[in-house]
Formats: sequence, C-alpha cells, structure tokens
Amino acid sequence: MGKVLPDPGPEFDPEAVRELYAAQYPQLASASIVEREEDGVRVVEFVPRVGTKG
Repeated sequence: MGKVLPDPGPEFDPEAVRELYAAQYPQLASASIVEREEDGVRVVEFVPRVGTKG
C-alpha cells in the first residue's frame, strides 16, 4: 500500500488506529503492527500478513 495516513490523535493506540482505518483499507484488519523510532519520531507501520487463499 505504501500510504502515510494521518495520526488520529494521541488517545488512539496502534490497535485502535488499525481498527479506525480498516473500514477504508480492509487489508489492515489482519495486518501486523510494527513500531519504531525515526529521528525521534514514533512510526507505526501496518504490515500485511502473507497467507494463502482458498
């Protein structure tokens, strides 16, 4: 996907952010959450889980 989504606010933890945006981006519903710091900024990344279909 490679999109940068706006931070909905400090009251949202990463799981709540994933739930919020999953309505628009269904692939986020099962994505893994990866957190890291870049230049003193907290970055939360949602990584799609690889699975098999069918």
